[in-house]
Amino acid sequence: MDHSEGGRSIADPNGDILVEVYGRGAALKDLTAHAETSAVRALGGRFDRDFLATCTLYSSTEPCAMCAGAIYWSNIRRVVFGLSELRLRTLRNVNAATSALTIGCADVLATGGHPITVIGSILEDEAIRPHLGFWQNL
Repeated sequence: MDHSEGGRSIADPNGDILVEVYGRGAALKDLTAHAETSAVRALGGRFDRDFLATCTLYSSTEPCAMCAGAIYWSNIRRVVFGLSELRLRTLRNVNAATSALTIGCADVLATGGHPITVIGSILEDEAIRPHLGFWQNL
């Protein structure tokens, strides 16, 4: 499994991990298979929206706008991420394959009808390590 994109997990209120996934978009040739959307899908209807409202999504990088939408619609109410989109952007060899929206997940989530707590960026120096060299090779 390619861990170069870092991992994402969803934990219940006790901190128990419900699902843990890694980015597989490139391997699957699916541009929507970001780790956050895959984590939400992996829950596969096992939990109702009221329970998911008590859960936290942990991400090595800041969720993109698409993933923020998936987080919002799943009703997960807390997101913690390590590496900011802004800092990740400094690593990218920006081209058509690596460009991204510049809006942060907190800004996307703030437009919704229910509050979602966003904590990040935290531990960026540790969170950046899996990305060093990866983006320049695309």
